[in-house]
Amino acid sequence: MIAKFFYSIAGTKQNENVDNMLLSMSTSKFINQKDKNVAQYCLDCAEHGNYPSEDYFTSIYEKPKPEDILKTPAELYMHYKSLMDFHMRQALMRQVTTGINETTSATDLLSYLSKTINDVEADSDDEFNFDDCVPELYGDANPLENGLKMGIRELDNSTNGFQRGTVASICAYTGHGKSTAINSALYNNIKEGKKVLLLSIEIPTDMAWKQFETRYMFSEKNLGVDVQNMTNHTLAPNIEKQVVFHEPDFKNDIVPNLLIIDESKITKKIMLDYRKISKLFRKAEKKLGGLDIVVVDHVGQLELQYPECGNSILRQLTSAAKTYRNEKGEKIMMMWAVQCNREGVKRATRREGQYDLQAIADLNEVERSSSYCVFLYTSDAMKITQETKVSLLKARFGVPIPTPFVTSFTPSVVMVGKEFEKASPSDINFDFTQMNDDDDDLPEGF
Repeated sequence: MIAKFFYSIAGTKQNENVDNMLLSMSTSKFINQKDKNVAQYCLDCAEHGNYPSEDYFTSIYEKPKPEDILKTPAELYMHYKSLMDFHMRQALMRQVTTGINETTSATDLLSYLSKTINDVEADSDDEFNFDDCVPELYGDANPLENGLKMGIRELDNSTNGFQRGTVASICAYTGHGKSTAINSALYNNIKEGKKVLLLSIEIPTDMAWKQFETRYMFSEKNLGVDVQNMTNHTLAPNIEKQVVFHEPDFKNDIVPNLLIIDESKITKKIMLDYRKISKLFRKAEKKLGGLDIVVVDHVGQLELQYPECGNSILRQLTSAAKTYRNEKGEKIMMMWAVQCNREGVKRATRREGQYDLQAIADLNEVERSSSYCVFLYTSDAMKITQETKVSLLKARFGVPIPTPFVTSFTPSVVMVGKEFEKASPSDINFDFTQMNDDDDDLPEGF
């Protein structure tokens, strides 16, 4: 039955609907491992434009091509539904038999069957429902006012804020400011009441909380603190006393709007299915009381954590960003921190900070999925002068800015693109020559 599906797509051009079916097969607990491996191989081949040839499937299934090959998308989908239902039913029958044999009371059997049914429902496909597919016209909403503003004047003027339902990639080499820029923007939006989920793939979550707390103490309480001392617990005694005194305000003003989690809250199965990613978002929304922005810091680590799945995961994250709606009926905005490759930063150095999109070609889905690609370039000399060069190389809903412009960059207080207004430099004893790696991290669980 499943061989008929594979023969029907043999040699055909990559198709998003077929990819979704293959992804469901490759992650289903009801299909045997051999067929799951074939589905995953088809997805890998699709990265190059076409599904495997007929010869590949013949070598796997050792049988001639079926005569009644499926020729239309509707036929293919109906067959897919039938085969998934068949395998699910077979697995359910086996589990019921196991439950009968392994339980000793009616109560235990009912509990076992209830868990089995819940697991099956969680892995089953929902039927099509087009009731929510309604036109969204100009007069129905004003999305520009809900865009995510970076706090960098030139970018915000060009984009009018990153729009809901889109992905914005903030790209830079290590230590050049991508995480600082993201957290600076998040802080500004959190202060406006937006709800944020921040997912760390690399850095311990406590460091990210220290970044937000540092920015809060500096911007709201006029305290001369910096991230390094906050993280290392080396604040001067008089400053430490004031920080502790003001922490209840931080818990009241910032913590309710921010959830920071790490990879312990995600699995490969979740990240390869946008519907499960959406469930993760829903869980975060319940904890936060809303959800407006989702950030994935260091998306390049996904390829290291799940080899050969990086681009597939990014596609699923993009689908979740496009389709998820919070309880207010609004879409969310997603941001990625993206590591530029070495050759890309070398070219940018020769061109005085001007990047090209090949600098993020390691995961080509980044450029394809992103509606906005922002690049930051911060030389060692610019770190001392507290500046960075910013460019906007891709802007589907605005005007690109290919020529870099200079803006302020102060990672010690997690601030990019904003001049100090509440504290004068003479009040602060920062050592700006000692820069931390900009690969910041993220906090707790649900």
